Amino acid sequence: MKYGNEVPMGDGPCSDCGQENPFVWWTDNVFWNAVCRQPGEGNEEPILCPTCFVRRVFEAGYQPLAFRLTPDWPWHPERPSA
Repeated sequence: MKYGNEVPMGDGPCSDCGQENPFVWWTDNVFWNAVCRQPGEGNEEPILCPTCFVRRVFEAGYQPLAFRLTPDWPWHPERPSA
């Protein structure tokens, strides 16, 4: 999240490519589990950058894919006017 002069960052390096996450992001839990959890692999959760998650989505056969960007809650009143 970006507040003031802070630079938003994700949870940590991507488990697949090793790059830092450029921002905080998430997806629906059911969709995440369908893409990232395989039967018999245990409960270890990967940390994925958006690019590697999309790669896994395509490999799992979920196509087409669309993104919806929204402000993170809570919305702040100091947000610049349009």
